[in-house]
Amino acid sequence: MRPLLAALLLAGCAAGPAADPAAPVGPAYVAVAEGVVCNHCVAGIEKLLRRDPAVTKVVIDMDKGLVRVETRADRTFDAAKLRQALLDAGYGVVRTERE
Repeated sequence: MRPLLAALLLAGCAAGPAADPAAPVGPAYVAVAEGVVCNHCVAGIEKLLRRDPAVTKVVIDMDKGLVRVETRADRTFDAAKLRQALLDAGYGVVRTERE
C-alpha cells in the first residue's frame, strides 16, 4: 500500500463535508490512474479526494483505473488538481480531462 494512503487510512481522516444538495453542480473530471489494484486503494483515493470542499462525488472503476470526480460550480477544482492529488498519493496518471 502506498505510504501516504496508509497514513491516511490509519489516521482515520474524515471523509469531508457531506455534499450540499442545493450547491450548484460543476464540471466533472476523469483520470486514468495506474496502480489502483485493491479496495484499499479505492477507499484511500475516495477519502483523499472527498476532503476537498469542491468535490461532491468520487466514483472509481478499479478494473479500468478510472477516477471520476464531480464538483461544485462555486468551488475551484480542475483536471490538474485531480492529477496532482493522484500523483501525491503515489499513483501513476496516464491522463486527466474535463468530462
